[in-house]
Amino acid sequence: MITVLQVYSDKLSELRKEGEPIKQRRLEFELRPGALEDYAHAIQRASKAIDLCNARQAHAHAPRQLEPPHTTHQIRQERQVRTSLTGQVLDAMRPSSLYWRCTCNT
Repeated sequence: MITVLQVYSDKLSELRKEGEPIKQRRLEFELRPGALEDYAHAIQRASKAIDLCNARQAHAHAPRQLEPPHTTHQIRQERQVRTSLTGQVLDAMRPSSLYWRCTCNT
């Protein structure tokens, strides 16, 4: 004889079987923008590293009697811009808010 508990258990497992893929797709949909943003930042950092390497090579192979490909002022100005942007990002990301986001997504 099938008990009410067994019927309930069977129905619950059936619902979980259908609901779990939906839950996974929702989670994937919610997390995808952040993953794409991280990927874009990684590509941007790699691009900047390549640009820096190319600039160093251009400087190393530039004749001393000609204008340099990048002046000291340009290099320092670019560094200042990047330092300022990095500081803004780090200021916006407070540890307490990061902890809150991490615990809420689980």
